[in-house]
Amino acid sequence: AAGVFLLWAPCVYFLFGKRVQTVFTLVMSCAAYSALINSYIFMLRYGDVSASLSFLYAADFQTLSLWSFVNIFAIAALIAVMPFCIKLKSAKVLTSVSSIFVLALGAVSIANIFSISKRYAEYKKSGGALAAASIEPIFHLSKNHQNVVLFMLDRAQSQYVNEIFKEDSSLSEKYDGFIFYNNVVSFNGHTLQGAPAIYGGYEYTPLEMNRRANEPLVQKHNESLLMLPRIFTEQKGFSAAITDPSWGNYASFCDLSFVSSFPKISGYQTIGRYSALWKKERGEEAGIGDDGKILERNLLFFSFFRQSPIALRQILYKNGTYWSSDAETGSVKVLLDNYSALDYLKKLTSISDTENGAYVCMVNELTHKSFFLQAPDYVPVKTVTNKGTSKFKDSDDYATQMAAFKMVGAWLSYLKENGIYDNTRIIIVSDHGCWEYEDDMEPNAALDEEISGGSYTGRGHYHPLLLFKDFNAAGTMTEDNTFMTNADTPSLLLKGLVENPVNLFTGKDVPLDTSALKKDGVIISINDRHQPYMNGKYKFNIPSSHWWKVKDNIFKASNWSRAEEKEIQQ
Repeated sequence: AAGVFLLWAPCVYFLFGKRVQTVFTLVMSCAAYSALINSYIFMLRYGDVSASLSFLYAADFQTLSLWSFVNIFAIAALIAVMPFCIKLKSAKVLTSVSSIFVLALGAVSIANIFSISKRYAEYKKSGGALAAASIEPIFHLSKNHQNVVLFMLDRAQSQYVNEIFKEDSSLSEKYDGFIFYNNVVSFNGHTLQGAPAIYGGYEYTPLEMNRRANEPLVQKHNESLLMLPRIFTEQKGFSAAITDPSWGNYASFCDLSFVSSFPKISGYQTIGRYSALWKKERGEEAGIGDDGKILERNLLFFSFFRQSPIALRQILYKNGTYWSSDAETGSVKVLLDNYSALDYLKKLTSISDTENGAYVCMVNELTHKSFFLQAPDYVPVKTVTNKGTSKFKDSDDYATQMAAFKMVGAWLSYLKENGIYDNTRIIIVSDHGCWEYEDDMEPNAALDEEISGGSYTGRGHYHPLLLFKDFNAAGTMTEDNTFMTNADTPSLLLKGLVENPVNLFTGKDVPLDTSALKKDGVIISINDRHQPYMNGKYKFNIPSSHWWKVKDNIFKASNWSRAEEKEIQQ
């Protein structure tokens, strides 16, 4: 980057005489000012970017749009005006303006460098950059007492479940006794607002969190993450282990500091901790090499992407490869950070006679990453040659969900082999869905367009995964179409196990029967403010038009409507 932006241009400049230097200066000035207006005026919203510099959702680059034509016109006008400025002896003015931009952008760059360095130091201090040299069990399950396990698979999609079991019939035996709740809605299309209800139930939906307007959002969020482990440790006497808490302490990395006030609860990081070890053990077999250099190279191309006209960005992006010949391995770390944690599940689990039962909550984001994997085992390889036989075989997010189901299924078989499957209650749930439209939903394009809190439209974004297996449950997985939400998770886990459970943060009872709460429908947020900084200190910044009511059957279009003002009064 230093060569491209600092070294080579001056070298070329001083090779020629004054006339060529003047033309070269004009060309480079036009390029520099075009880059500025493209980066700061015409940088459209393409959605979230992953650590591998790929857009997490299919981006509309608006290559041929009103904005792209305005962009081209602005660049053309700039190029036309520049020579006249020089001819009118305004070159000194341009030099002064350029100098101001250099100083301003230099200051911004230095500020960003310090900010990033500070955040990375916090990340390393938290153990985020600490790779495990070996694997020690962190989940200690009981042979002689009951166990409760919660898997939160970020962005796992309900629409894939039947197709997954159809493609791999061996999974039916592994998921023996599970109930598949398909008629489920989440309370937001993003983790920040959608996940708290999973852990804390109906007290931690976006609407209810906003009603507690005098308490910081981060405090309420941390409460939700700790509610179940506190109930199980303090009201039931269980041990408790949680991993990778979703937006814990509102940190962008795994911050477990808020858990330390509760010594009975053990907190662990698994995402990213075992990827180097997996690569060492299995990377050669998978043909996966070092992706660090590719990412560094793509960072430079990402800067070209930002500086380019709108009309050229899709070409430069090239499906997230940025024209790299080694694109297959360019994002492998992002994949392995999550894949390795699930692949090592058996090694992370110990089973023995204990003095009490165990509660385990594991969060994993493999299903939030979109990568093609090698079928039929759905494993990471350098070049995928087999995408499987599913009707979703061309969807990379299907591949990662299939891989997650296979690895969790192998762990379920491990529980059976060790005789604790029957005394273990298990939920597999997600915070939100992904696709805008799903085949099972009654078509209504106008409704899907209307349900837009920002970049993402459609009802499918609010359709999460929910699988549940009770103690001693057996038989082929069944599908239950009862209207559910992912906020039912705590009630399903506690029912019949903890008598009169109480949220120890608020003193309120945790309902074991939630049917009354859903009788007239539930209020969800379609708001797209999915980062803490986008919201206030005490409340989510949600306009009244972004509150919607969903009832009875999520697949019927008529069951989605805007919430009335009296229903959202706070």
